[in-house]
Amino acid sequence: MEKKEDILVRLYGSVLIKFENVTFKLRSIILEILYPKYSLEQLTFCEIMTEGLTADPLRKKLLALIISKYSDESLIYKYYFAISKHFSNTIEIRNSFAHGTIYIGYDENIYGGEIDSLSISHSKIKATGIDSNPKSFSTKKLNLLIAYLIEIEKSLKILFIFILHPDLNIKNTATFVSKIEESIEKLNKFKIELK
Repeated sequence: MEKKEDILVRLYGSVLIKFENVTFKLRSIILEILYPKYSLEQLTFCEIMTEGLTADPLRKKLLALIISKYSDESLIYKYYFAISKHFSNTIEIRNSFAHGTIYIGYDENIYGGEIDSLSISHSKIKATGIDSNPKSFSTKKLNLLIAYLIEIEKSLKILFIFILHPDLNIKNTATFVSKIEESIEKLNKFKIELK
C-alpha cells in the first residue's frame, strides 16, 4: 500500500507534468497557426521564437495569433478564449508548486496546511512586509487540480483539430463543436479553489 507521503509526492509531480503538457499544446497550436504543414526548419524557427516564454506569455501570444488569423468573432477565438481563462487560473498555483517551498504532512498551525496534506509557502515581499502566501492541498484537491489540467489539455486538443482541419464538413464540425462545448462546460463546473 502506497504511503500518504508517497501519494502526495506523486500527485505533486503529476500537477507539474500536466501543466507542462498544456504549455506544450499551446506551443503546438502556435506552430500550426504560424506554419501550417510546417517544415523542420519552421519548427526550429518556432522553437527559437517561443524558447524562454513561460505559460502566461504563451497563452497571450496564442490569443493574439488567433485574433489576428481568425478574428474575435470566430468559433476558434470563442473556444480558445474560454479555455485560456481556465488555464490562466492555474498559472499562479503552478508557479507556487515550482518555485515555492513544499511541506508534506505538517501541522496547519506551523505551516498553514493540514496534517496529511501538501502545503506550499511561496513568500512574496510586499509594502506591508512578507506574505508567506500559504496554500494547502489535500489528495482530493490535488486530484481535482490534475483533472482540471487534463480537461484543459483535452479542450486544446479538440481546438487543435479545428485549426488543423479548417475544411471539416458540417457533420464533423458539429461533432467537434459538441465535444469542445462539453469539455468547456466540464471546466466551468470545476469547484476548486486555486488561489
